[in-house]
Amino acid sequence: MERHELKCQFDVILTTGEHLVDSQRKTFEQKFKGTSFSIYGCNELGYLGQECYLRRGFHVNEDWILLEIVDSRGKVLPEGKSGMIAITSLFHDSPPILRYLIGDRGRTVSEQCPCGLSTKRVIFEGRSADFIYLPDGRRISLMSMAGKLGGIRKIRKYRFSQPSLGVLKFHLVLSEMSMEKRAEFLSELDLRLRKILGYLKPDLSIIIQPVANLDLSPAGKQELLEPLPNPEDS
Repeated sequence: MERHELKCQFDVILTTGEHLVDSQRKTFEQKFKGTSFSIYGCNELGYLGQECYLRRGFHVNEDWILLEIVDSRGKVLPEGKSGMIAITSLFHDSPPILRYLIGDRGRTVSEQCPCGLSTKRVIFEGRSADFIYLPDGRRISLMSMAGKLGGIRKIRKYRFSQPSLGVLKFHLVLSEMSMEKRAEFLSELDLRLRKILGYLKPDLSIIIQPVANLDLSPAGKQELLEPLPNPEDS
């Protein structure tokens, strides 16, 4: 959008398919002069929830689905506890869809939203696979980093890959700039990434790889992470 003069204006901007981080929301609203709202869904079950005008999580379509938060053993977790999102369809009967793990993590909110809707809200925390694992045992949600990375205007696109516990690759497409500014930016990027991760120890090797382009996934999405294989064994 930065390279094209877009003249369209919309009062309301609805997005779905990918989670909208704050930096993306700001860009859409500045370019299209409207207010953006996210719709939460999945291919198998369609729309699961949507934001209200306060944008404090997704209001669950409780006439359509039953949404639960469960742990790795399938135990339902209490309100406010983070876990895997499980969906039971209230309209599929052939075959029935019961406690289907859609690959997302989140937590539910019990308090009624000030907007007036009484439906359950879910706070989306990211894809279950979208975590970077650090050598000290911590895991960092890619979604928690997305806003900070999206605010770096010199980076047009990026993708992480983690081939092993102590190695993190950062593939990025850079905006146009002089060779001198490019070299200066890349020389500072390693420390900048470590600060975003909150990990400065040398046992994590960060390999920065500028590329000409990053291909979309077969589903047409911009994947942001090729996760660590078998993280439970690390």
